[in-house]
Amino acid sequence: MVIKRMVFWEPCISPHKHDLLSSLAMQQSCVEVLLCAQSGIPHERIKQGWEPILSSNYETIVEPSGEVIKELVAGKLDSTVHIFSGIRHFEIITKALALAINNKATYFIMSEPRVFENITGFLRLFQSWIFEIKVRKTTKGVFAIGANGPHWFKLAGYSESKIIDFAYYLSSSDKHISQCTSDRINVAYVGALIAQKGVKYLIEAVLNIKNYTSLNVIGAGPDETKLKEIVGKETCVSFVGTIPNSLISFELTKSDILVLPSINKDGWGAVVSEALFQGCFVIVTKKVGASAVVIDQRIGCVVDGKSSESIEKAIISARKHGLLTSEMRSFRAKFARDTLTGEAGAKYIWDVIQNKVNNEPRVYGFLKHEST
Repeated sequence: MVIKRMVFWEPCISPHKHDLLSSLAMQQSCVEVLLCAQSGIPHERIKQGWEPILSSNYETIVEPSGEVIKELVAGKLDSTVHIFSGIRHFEIITKALALAINNKATYFIMSEPRVFENITGFLRLFQSWIFEIKVRKTTKGVFAIGANGPHWFKLAGYSESKIIDFAYYLSSSDKHISQCTSDRINVAYVGALIAQKGVKYLIEAVLNIKNYTSLNVIGAGPDETKLKEIVGKETCVSFVGTIPNSLISFELTKSDILVLPSINKDGWGAVVSEALFQGCFVIVTKKVGASAVVIDQRIGCVVDGKSSESIEKAIISARKHGLLTSEMRSFRAKFARDTLTGEAGAKYIWDVIQNKVNNEPRVYGFLKHEST
């Protein structure tokens, strides 16, 4: 199959996909890259700091009509590949996916795992087993995002040969390795202030080592007042509030460590990638999708959820073992540039799709390890 067009079907316009699509369009200049989104950037995401995205090298279609959806799916079948971000909840995705199956189009799924906790998690798994039979049979593959993505799709009955580990990819422009030189350990949290994010356990950990550790909490949410009550009059914890996405990387240049202490299933956690670009050490729980990149103790540490003690020990250990030095920061920044940029992601997705559509064996995962 000679690929001449790639159509990405998305719930909304997202900065987390922009750099991947832009790099793909630049690398494969003979391939038409299109983004079809059900909506622009949602209002709640704008409040969280997401900003408008402009691209000159791939086309964006927002709220496509039924005729446009049909034309994109049914036309140029022998040279088009479709990538669907999920398979339910959003009308343009469900319509286009049904058309793709009926027209025997070449398509892939790209998705984070569904929440698989408590009884509702088992109900979701049952739903996937029953209602995804055709998808399992007809899709060329599933780009399973994050540490928990491949496991979910195995549980949901997808052939292991179709499951492809995947990440979110960001721009490599304007990245500057952190030059934090303070004698204190500077820790950052970036995200919503809600119970599921486990921020209180991070605050408790920092308060236990307040003599040489500071924490910047970036974000807002309904738990902010409760968290400030935990801090009290201590000055080692600062609440920065919400800032635009474009300023997050600058804030991270002031940090030695990023901590995402999520206690429930979380998404990829794009800020982990941003932190690694700055050379920050990252501490995450296994609930965070980006825990997939913590493959070396020089990169970061995966800790237990709901445990301030495990976070405290990880912070202390990072300093004790010399993991916060300029040399280690440079190592992490290079690792991120080689693995998590839009350029790296574009090359990876293109190679995988070429292998799949031509029935060739998969060579490596996004971390360049051998496929299992």
